[in-house]
Amino acid sequence: MTPAAAASTPPRPLGERLSEWAGALVVKEVRADLRSRAFGAAFGVMLLVGFVVVLVNAALASRDGSARGTYAFMGATVAFAVYGHLLVPFIAFRAMVKEREDETWVLLVLTGLGTDGIVRGKHLSAIAQVGLGAAATAPFMLLSYLLSGVGLLEVVLGVWWHLGLSFLLTSAAVGLAAQSESRLERALGHFVMLGLSLALGGASIGLSAALTFNGERLLRHGEAVAAFIGLPLAMVVLGLCVLPAAAAALALDSESRTHPARRRVTGAFLSGIFLTAALATALKADVEAALVASVVVALLLLVVGFFSISECPGYPRATAADGYRRPGAFRSVVMTFSLLVVSAVVFTSMLVVDRHRATGAAVAAPAFVVLYLSLGVVLGRATPLRNLGRRGGTRVGFVVATALGVAAPSVLSLLFNQRLDRGPGWVFNPLFGMARFLDRSHLEAEAALLAAFALLFGFIALMVLYGEDGVRTNAH
Repeated sequence: MTPAAAASTPPRPLGERLSEWAGALVVKEVRADLRSRAFGAAFGVMLLVGFVVVLVNAALASRDGSARGTYAFMGATVAFAVYGHLLVPFIAFRAMVKEREDETWVLLVLTGLGTDGIVRGKHLSAIAQVGLGAAATAPFMLLSYLLSGVGLLEVVLGVWWHLGLSFLLTSAAVGLAAQSESRLERALGHFVMLGLSLALGGASIGLSAALTFNGERLLRHGEAVAAFIGLPLAMVVLGLCVLPAAAAALALDSESRTHPARRRVTGAFLSGIFLTAALATALKADVEAALVASVVVALLLLVVGFFSISECPGYPRATAADGYRRPGAFRSVVMTFSLLVVSAVVFTSMLVVDRHRATGAAVAAPAFVVLYLSLGVVLGRATPLRNLGRRGGTRVGFVVATALGVAAPSVLSLLFNQRLDRGPGWVFNPLFGMARFLDRSHLEAEAALLAAFALLFGFIALMVLYGEDGVRTNAH
């Protein structure tokens, strides 16, 4: 084509360019899901409930002149929460599980579509359903503002909060389904996804109620406003971290697909750790904020580490030149442990500078995660549990190690007639031990002992994984 002809060619429509960027699978998935009976029923019920709630409250407000905006807003919020936090993530999970059960994703990968396109298609399809649900319920939420009793800022923050949580739950649903290889894992995944949706959805409704009925008093504090704005943004970032990990789980053994997930997780967590520390320092927040941040980061990295320690390596011939870009649990565990160490150093330093005596808990939270992830690796790869396979054996090993860590010190405490958080070995109890670290402010020596054991077993776990990589390389 000549330059003159190219200049005279009219630009393509925006919809066509978006379809080309998204890919054929995304367009197909969105169309199929929007025409499905499940979506039609869920969307119709949500729309009907929102309409009835607002209509009833409008009638009551016109009859007695009372402010009914809070009740109308809560009704529309509950309708969207059931739709966006429970039904849509479960539909997305089932759609991805069906690809796993029928093994159609292998055919899609072989056609050149790639695992990124598969995950993007499933995820964007679910996000489109969430967007349509939000567009349908947003007018009802705005009408609740006209009924008085709820402010416009509360309405906007409530919508923003629920959208962020819906994005996170749909990402988690797609990622969990992609990680489920066996029939047992898929069956358990249904219950895990249902429990996660119910727990986070219920907590979200509770926060919405607090924002609705006590919003004026709650939003006087800058920390509350920052939380309602920043936490949904953090949920979106976490959801974006899940997607490349889901694509890596679907990748063939000959593909080196793990590095994008590691890079995104590392960037997101480092940014979150240092941004939280900077905001807490700049706003002169209570030093307890550093303690809470340390525990939250440790819990999130526990989820990351649960999947990292069970990662299977790819074929060395195809990925030997990639270095740390190669798949394999060794490199992913190094990333997870490094982030835990950085978190402990940053938040403990904040507490030390403020001369606060709760540094033990800031050290103990990451130390517990390192210790029990390491024990899971040792049990899953150096005991008969390895007969279950790398992935299954390591995950079962982590569950067994955690159960023994809670049970053994508890039994010893009962035998010696002592409290569960005071008896022999309470330092290594991840449940009652962590509760005591949070309750007390003078346990720095015990936290240092726990951290020493965590570093020891972390080193052993890394050597086990490194030796497994070496055996696999020599075998090929």
